[in-house]
Amino acid sequence: MRSLKLDFAAPGWRRLAHQMSLAHWIFLALGLSLCAVLAAEGYRLLNQRIQLTFALQDQLRARVLLRPTPTASPQRAFSSAQTASINAAVFQLNQPWRDLFSAMEDATPDTIALLAIESDAKRSFLKVSAEAKTSDDMVDYIKHLKKQMLFSGVVLTRHEINEKSSTYLLRFQFEAQWKAQAP
Repeated sequence: MRSLKLDFAAPGWRRLAHQMSLAHWIFLALGLSLCAVLAAEGYRLLNQRIQLTFALQDQLRARVLLRPTPTASPQRAFSSAQTASINAAVFQLNQPWRDLFSAMEDATPDTIALLAIESDAKRSFLKVSAEAKTSDDMVDYIKHLKKQMLFSGVVLTRHEINEKSSTYLLRFQFEAQWKAQAP
């Protein structure tokens, strides 16, 4: 007859430990050692992440400290000569140059050749040198400029016949006062 295995022990860990075979104990030991190794590796990775986070925070703090603070730029004090020079340049740039040159271009016929234009923004004044084939072309041109809305006065200042040229062109100069801009 076969032997019966009767176990009257109460259920619990002692009973379980008594019923486990050697293979069970080996698998349990391997599982526990694997858990310990994984826990140690996880702890190491967590510490490494914390150290990298602190290093990154330190680098960011250093960048913020090195960055110049956005403060109002210091006011530069200009000398009176520099201020006058700057104001003169701004005044020159604020003149109606495009309108003036367009008016001159529109009023100039093919019979007139503009040679030079000099400007004086302080006096709202243009000094122009030109050439014409005949004196009638010159007079008509001056009359036409006087009718332009942009100019308040056009005056013929000088004229001469260019004898050096084979065509005997009439060279003349005139001054044109333009109307000041409204402020």
